[in-house]
Amino acid sequence: IGHRGTGTLEISGNGTFSAIGNTFIGNFSGAVGSISVSGGTLSSGLALFVGRSGDGTLEISGTGAVFAPGINASAASGSASAINLLGGTLTVGSIQ
Repeated sequence: IGHRGTGTLEISGNGTFSAIGNTFIGNFSGAVGSISVSGGTLSSGLALFVGRSGDGTLEISGTGAVFAPGINASAASGSASAINLLGGTLTVGSIQ
């Protein structure tokens, strides 16, 4: 989401987003991505990158649930990330 440009994903109700591999929010330099999970589920099979080289925001609220083996926030110099847990659940193995 926000691979080379700007992207937004909103998951609500019983919505589901599942990735087999890594999930990127704000992948490349200059990219801006955001994911909001207010209901339903976001599942990443591998790492969830929030602001890999760009800027990324992950917001979880209501009954939203996010599952990932690990979260990597602001992976590269100059990137920015925000993880806002306003409700719901965040289940990860590690945060870097």
